[in-house]
Amino acid sequence: MNNNDSNFNRQNRNTQNPSYQQQSSNRPQQSGNRPQQGGSRPQQGGSRPQQSGARPPQKGKPPKKKVRFHPNKDGIMAIIALLLGVILVITIIVCVVKAISDAVSSDKPTTESYITTSDTLDSSTTTESTTTAFVTTAPQAGAWNEGYVLQNYSNTKVGEGDLVLVNYEYEYSFPSSMEKKIISMYGQTGHGTSYVLGSNIKLNTTIVPSLVKMLDDMKEANADTLSNGDKLLISSGHRTLEYQQELYDKAVASGTEGYSAKAGYSEHHTGLALDLKIYTSKGATIDLRANEQDWLTSNCANYGFIIRYPSEKTDITQILEESWHFRYIGVPHAQYITENGLCLEEYIELLREEHTYGKAEPLKYTSGDNEYIIYFVPANEAESSTAVPVPASGKYTVSGNNADGFIVTVTK
Repeated sequence: MNNNDSNFNRQNRNTQNPSYQQQSSNRPQQSGNRPQQGGSRPQQGGSRPQQSGARPPQKGKPPKKKVRFHPNKDGIMAIIALLLGVILVITIIVCVVKAISDAVSSDKPTTESYITTSDTLDSSTTTESTTTAFVTTAPQAGAWNEGYVLQNYSNTKVGEGDLVLVNYEYEYSFPSSMEKKIISMYGQTGHGTSYVLGSNIKLNTTIVPSLVKMLDDMKEANADTLSNGDKLLISSGHRTLEYQQELYDKAVASGTEGYSAKAGYSEHHTGLALDLKIYTSKGATIDLRANEQDWLTSNCANYGFIIRYPSEKTDITQILEESWHFRYIGVPHAQYITENGLCLEEYIELLREEHTYGKAEPLKYTSGDNEYIIYFVPANEAESSTAVPVPASGKYTVSGNNADGFIVTVTK
């Protein structure tokens, strides 16, 4: 067959069978799905068939759903009821607290008695009464107490202060306010120069400045005996209950209990008392010598100290003479006691009997440029506290006497 016949036949087939031209592009589809190999095979030719439904989500965190609050009428009413309930509860709590506060306030003194912003007692420092608020003035006792006010002190504070009486009859209670003031004398001003110390010497911090000044002046006044290596020695100070018991037991065993107080009844518990000796250049401890003793006897009151156990007062103190035992009580009291030949027991009794506030005139005493008014206020045994008359302004101290009341010292 020649080439022309072949071309004629091909053209004839194309003309007679038009579908033949589509066989190369559109093959008949096989029934069923062809199995996939290694994942989805892309479709050949033609348009990609559309997938029914939403596009599957991509891998990762699912999309967050937005929360919308659409309360209905019942929900709104429930919320309002809840808020009203909370407000009601708060109102009830406030009312209860106020009722309790009013009840407590009703127990406090009104304008017919007294109130105070403070219930403290610290006679080691001068009190500025101008900072205290009061309701009622003190009863008029005379021209000297014009404008005085009442300050409330707990009766437990009778055992606190510089004028506490501690002896065979009045036991010391170791109040925490005074115990907190006990300090070691090691390293204090004058240690190693004006004085040396015995073992573990502690004192009430109230007395330290006055004591150091007294020992400095004594050393200067006794240069002949205290400049050759001999030193003043604080041989004893504050004592615990246990240590005092140990000393007393030893004194009983040796028959010298007349020089020692029972545990709980010693002034050394207060930290306001100390024993002075001499520590010689040869390392010996001896009593104060004549010149040193005379100087202290004549001058210790100017620093607020007294010789606590003089020989002529043994029947009152129940302690034998101790010329080395000094007790701090404050300048005006020490000077008055020394000038009038009293012991502390007699002085406390004098204030109680002759200078009780509202019953008698106060004790008036002048020392240098200072004038003092001193009076006794008995503790109110019917109550837990006592109304103590004090100046509305100015300087004063209040001390318990460790027996039955308070001693007020006003500096004019």
